[in-house]
Amino acid sequence: MSSEMLKNILEQPEIAQRCLDMDLSLLESLKNPDSFQLLACGSSYHAALVAQFWFEHLTGKLTMVFDAANMVDRQIRQEKNNLLILLSQSGTTADIFKAVESISPAQKSQTLGITNRSNTPLHKFCTQTIQTPAGEELAVAATKSFTSQLILLLKLGLSINSVKDSFIESLSEQISDTIESCKTSIIATNILSKID
Repeated sequence: MSSEMLKNILEQPEIAQRCLDMDLSLLESLKNPDSFQLLACGSSYHAALVAQFWFEHLTGKLTMVFDAANMVDRQIRQEKNNLLILLSQSGTTADIFKAVESISPAQKSQTLGITNRSNTPLHKFCTQTIQTPAGEELAVAATKSFTSQLILLLKLGLSINSVKDSFIESLSEQISDTIESCKTSIIATNILSKID
């Protein structure tokens, strides 16, 4: 395991807690959507697939996920009262912007971007943007950025469904405990792998 990847893994508990503590009240300006579309690539696409299950379960609303890398000859159609969520770790994913280039300014009124960086093309395109606290991830495999996207997507699904704060606090504790447990296992595995 590369030292950069291990560093990113070990940062996950702190990043997760920062995600859990984030105030998402800015999303109150988004209308209560009738459906969701999530557009992403790579590991962000896999986070979107998990979110599809959560959103449909929590809200009972249709949720569609698109892999922007497979949309060479297609473009996203923004439906009325639909929330389009664009996930990009860098905020510059070319395939995402190709897939949404035909969306008119009026259709962009319900767009949310989730990214790890500030001041990106994603910020300029979307009406609302959430910047994860993960920061840039230098390892090849996504770790802390994937975790932060998952937590923020879950918080979004819970907030759309108006789940009580006490449930969110309980869930926050469970997530923190789980990540801390994983961190301990990773450290132990790393130590054992160095013993001949």
